Amino acid sequence: MRNKPTAIEIIARVIGFIPVTIMLFIASMVLFFKSLFNFVVYGGEFIAYNKNTRKTIVDILNKIEQKDDATRVRENTKRKG
Repeated sequence: MRNKPTAIEIIARVIGFIPVTIMLFIASMVLFFKSLFNFVVYGGEFIAYNKNTRKTIVDILNKIEQKDDATRVRENTKRKG
């Protein structure tokens, strides 16, 4: 069975608790504001994608429209020919 912590150990833990709590609070605030900024800039997509390699919904929509345009051009040339 363990011995009860001494008064010095308890004081050391309380003193150590304060800077650790401050560092965790600062880290959580940085993450919060980073997420808030990304939400404002990218909308809801900031959660689902990596910023370096992500495809936005607009990019996907543009590709779909390009395919639709290519299909329409092909169909029009078949009808004329």
